[in-house]
Amino acid sequence: MTLITWGREVDSAFTSTRLGSELGALVMGRRRAFASMTEAASPLVNRQKGALRQKTQLWADFTEARAFKSPYKVVKRTSMNRRHLLLAGLIGLLPAMAQAQALSGAQRTAAIASLTQSINAITRIQGRFLQTNPDGSTVGGRFWLQRPGKVRFEYDAPSPLLLISDGATVSLQDRRLRTTDRYPLRKTPLYFLLKANVSLEKDVLVSGVEKRGGMTIMAVRDKARQADGELTIIYDDTANQLREWAIADRQGRVTRVRLVEANTGAAINQSLFATPGPTRKYDPKN
Repeated sequence: MTLITWGREVDSAFTSTRLGSELGALVMGRRRAFASMTEAASPLVNRQKGALRQKTQLWADFTEARAFKSPYKVVKRTSMNRRHLLLAGLIGLLPAMAQAQALSGAQRTAAIASLTQSINAITRIQGRFLQTNPDGSTVGGRFWLQRPGKVRFEYDAPSPLLLISDGATVSLQDRRLRTTDRYPLRKTPLYFLLKANVSLEKDVLVSGVEKRGGMTIMAVRDKARQADGELTIIYDDTANQLREWAIADRQGRVTRVRLVEANTGAAINQSLFATPGPTRKYDPKN
């Protein structure tokens, strides 16, 4: 029973008696006092709500304005622009004191040519990786990368995932569910890192290039629109090493992969790139 219901029953039960009348008057007096207090407080509550809405809007405008200070050309002003999400996620990983330098003209052309040459010089890398998912969670594991076309990511337990590219097909296996999903490598943004002869000027649309803290940061997407999403590459010019990449899907969700403990000299067993077995239907009982 609520207090309001109880009050109504008190009114109906005692209205015919003196005691009931006095009690009813007392209850009604309390109600009128409470109503007056609520009415008096309403402007304050409304002002507080208005201030909160204003702060929320100001914060949204502020974060949006920060996103649009990037050196990348804005094609469409949307709150979930993939390029802005990539920059927001990636720039924060670089040295805080380093100032970003957006490149244009001859500097931009030279940076694209230099990064193209550096990627084509990569033959094999292996080591560990740290992946940051769109929800902010992280997972690590071991990786093996061999150009052209081959890569293997073994995720640390408890993750059951295994990702392999054999040069033509990318297979994502869930060993817990016993399922394997396959995609043509050509349809993924990683194709532009793994293909035999990379030409960033010809193969992709370069959304933007900048220098920051000894790093070259470049965002690219497929000219032919066969590959979904957008790829951002971070290359360490000082160490002459691929440091990180990020992929934004059509919904603007960003997944970052950072390479750590990378070794470029050791040979790689080719069996690591073998396509996993056939897909099995998921059975929750197994």
